[in-house]
Amino acid sequence: MLCEMIGDRSVKELFVSPSAFHPFPKYGERAVWEALDIETRQKWIDEAESDIDYNWPITPMYVYRVYGTEGNFYPHWLSYTAKRAALGIFTIAECMEGKGRFTQQIINGIYAVCECTTWTPPIDHNNSNEGIPDENYLIVDLGSSETAVLLAWVYYLMKDALDEISPRICKRIHTEIRRRVIKPYTAIDTYWWMGYIENRINNWNPWCNANVLMCHLTMDFGEAEREKALKRMAYSLDVYHKTYSEDGGCDEGPMYWGAAGGGYNVCLELIREATNGAIDGFADEKVKRMGTYLYKVFIDGDYFVDYADGDAIVPLPSQVFCYGKNIHDPLLTQLGASSKGMKINRQNWFNPYHYLTDAFTKAEREAMQSAAPYVRDAWLDTVQVLCAREQEGSAKGLYLSAKGGHNGESHNHNDVGNFIVYLDGQPLFIDFGTEEYKAQTFSAQRFELWYLQSQYHNCPTINGVMQRDDQAYHARDVQYDCGDAAAGLAMDIAPAYPAEAGVSRWHRHIGLDRNRKTVFVADDFLLAQAGAVSYNFVTQKEPIVTAEGIEVALNGVTGMLLYDANALDASIDKIELTDIRLQRNWGACAYRVVLTEKAAVQSAMRVFNVVKK
Repeated sequence: MLCEMIGDRSVKELFVSPSAFHPFPKYGERAVWEALDIETRQKWIDEAESDIDYNWPITPMYVYRVYGTEGNFYPHWLSYTAKRAALGIFTIAECMEGKGRFTQQIINGIYAVCECTTWTPPIDHNNSNEGIPDENYLIVDLGSSETAVLLAWVYYLMKDALDEISPRICKRIHTEIRRRVIKPYTAIDTYWWMGYIENRINNWNPWCNANVLMCHLTMDFGEAEREKALKRMAYSLDVYHKTYSEDGGCDEGPMYWGAAGGGYNVCLELIREATNGAIDGFADEKVKRMGTYLYKVFIDGDYFVDYADGDAIVPLPSQVFCYGKNIHDPLLTQLGASSKGMKINRQNWFNPYHYLTDAFTKAEREAMQSAAPYVRDAWLDTVQVLCAREQEGSAKGLYLSAKGGHNGESHNHNDVGNFIVYLDGQPLFIDFGTEEYKAQTFSAQRFELWYLQSQYHNCPTINGVMQRDDQAYHARDVQYDCGDAAAGLAMDIAPAYPAEAGVSRWHRHIGLDRNRKTVFVADDFLLAQAGAVSYNFVTQKEPIVTAEGIEVALNGVTGMLLYDANALDASIDKIELTDIRLQRNWGACAYRVVLTEKAAVQSAMRVFNVVKK
């Protein structure tokens, strides 16, 4: 798409120069900064003041070594992110205030980051066998490109003020970004995420490309380097567009959408602005579907459908509002406008572009006085995800999402036939998502991690056998139906299980009956011979077995799981959640309801109903 739009025209002909690129006011443009609302300005000033004497840490080599030996990095993640976040916070706060109080700390931060042995964290695999990084091993990955773009925005915003102190400061930024990211980007064709050697790419593509693009738009690395980089980037982004789901669905889930579909939006947005509208990809129908996906999987508040490695709680990124405007979609714009804005986060990547976009669109968002949209039905036929709620425009009542698909998706969990249910906007039957990443997450032992296994999703276990990972393990004969009275997803999930499960047919029909105000799961199966069968249902709140069924009390409302107690035995497993990421989503513990056939069975029809008590 982009390559076709660019054609044989040169980058110099199409793109404005770095000196002319002006998406945000620079530090010296005081009137624009001071026109921002006092609440926004004070938020950043207070955050910087709270750490005014910040002592810039060195990320110790122990952090790299412990990842190599123990495979666990996140306990030490703050040692990597803290100084980057501090530099970004001091920079934006100084722009907000304009008194020079934070300038010395900005300089300290620039040098603390520039003097790091490597910009790549161990989790992104830049780690030798000895656990000691090589300062000459320069690659473009999330860590290096995020560090580069942070420094690039500091350069863009503060260059004039820093040059008055010493031109050496910004020269050092320029030197390090060029050496560590700009040159490697055009020197190496074998980055898996670029699409040159692999067609299977994920959110790294628009994420890294957007970061490198921002560097080239805000800083001058020479015409030849820029020409090569932006032409290469156009090809790489076109591969991403080509391989993205035709329905616009993000198989990595809404949490990753901010870097995936949302990251692609950022690339298109920057390219359109830097070419004065000459290259505008937002009329493309798939690009529009990539945006509308987000409100299709929106549940309520910060809750989104969270299959695979996603989080259930996803604060809306700044791209949502802008994406909605870019594709002229009122519902996506409405969703973005409903956001309360980005919170300052010291424990994650710190890209000033997103925080600045949030600050400079705040007045426009608030002027809309918008509530989030509640779409009644959505069907993503490529990723095979259904979403349905009792009524349009409200979180009240039952919400259902169910999936078919296959077990070879990006960030895959073995979860064909899985579903989630919310009641009045609260999680009733859930998908765990994932723990913080570690070495095992990306290894051949990935599916030994319990929360990736089908028995910890709302899926059956057959003859003690769980689903297997790979695209070959999939749903077949998938059929979606939707009307005013009901919406449902029917499929045969037998192919998601290996031969040792001995399952000939497992027809699962998951639906929302709006008339009966019921979510139903109907399993009609045939095994090769009589065997053991159990059905798993995961909850956040503690379930109680009663004479009526399984009762789960939420805040002010109670859900019930109804089943045939004559045929099935019920047991409850309490699952202690020790990982910080799972705790952020679900608290200290969760529960698994296991309904087990009382006797060996070869075929049966079991129906489970979820209702509001």
